[in-house]
Amino acid sequence: MGIPEYLNVNQGLPYNLPAKGNVLLFDRKGKEAKQEINMTDIQRIPGFVPTRSWGSAYKDLVWAIGMSDDFSLSTKDQVNRAFKNLDRVLAEAGTDKRRLISVTVMLNDIENKPLMDEVWANWIGKDPSNWPERSCFGVNLHAGNCIELRAVAVRNELTT
Repeated sequence: MGIPEYLNVNQGLPYNLPAKGNVLLFDRKGKEAKQEINMTDIQRIPGFVPTRSWGSAYKDLVWAIGMSDDFSLSTKDQVNRAFKNLDRVLAEAGTDKRRLISVTVMLNDIENKPLMDEVWANWIGKDPSNWPERSCFGVNLHAGNCIELRAVAVRNELTT
């Protein structure tokens, strides 16, 4: 892949990025580049837990999660709620499931994959032109959470 044309001055130090203002970009020789990223151009979609967003968008790209907001529900209900919440986050960011690029599914119990696959098939639809790349993993989720969906999508319109 090679070295990117421009390197972020804060590359490797994501926690030092400013919440407001510009991040200067530098070329491979350390000279300041002409482009700047205004950190205030990042759209954040709040979740139900303080300090965490359910989605972020910058220019035409969207990163979103879907999970249940009620961990006392059955697995089936949590899975359905996760897809409903992902739909909401995508809509707030100006896109929808037809514009997904990639989805990662994390299940607290991989034995629930057939249930999730059934909900997925109904949710994503029969048109293969809308099917994103998708992977599914069994992981240890916290506090009764049965599923988490991580998605990358393109916005319907370029938003700056």
